[in-house]
Amino acid sequence: MIDRGEGSRDQKQAKKDNLRIMIAYCENQMDCRRQVVLEYFGEKFNRFACQRTCDNCAAGLKFITKNMTEDAKAIVEFVKSLRDDERYTLIHCQDVYRGSKNAKVMSAGHNQSALHGKGKFYFYFIFL
Repeated sequence: MIDRGEGSRDQKQAKKDNLRIMIAYCENQMDCRRQVVLEYFGEKFNRFACQRTCDNCAAGLKFITKNMTEDAKAIVEFVKSLRDDERYTLIHCQDVYRGSKNAKVMSAGHNQSALHGKGKFYFYFIFL
């Protein structure tokens, strides 16, 4: 709809950027909503002052911090190893990372890659 609407290329890009920001806000399950909104308007707010009044704080979800450097390096190396004449999607790379044994992963031999299955726990955990 943005692309079909009125406005210059820069105006359309600004609208797309704003849409991405709004989507990120809606999908965010970790940050205090009050803090995010107030900081958007230039105010400082301590998330602990929310006292579980926003949906994210009230949910009480627990998050862990994990160093993903080695996995990120393995993903970059895997992508670099793909030949230019091969066409693979982001979904295919995700399938390799999560350890899928679908036909495309198997026929490409990517089940033998060092990346194959490195992220199976994360995808299992995230989508439960």
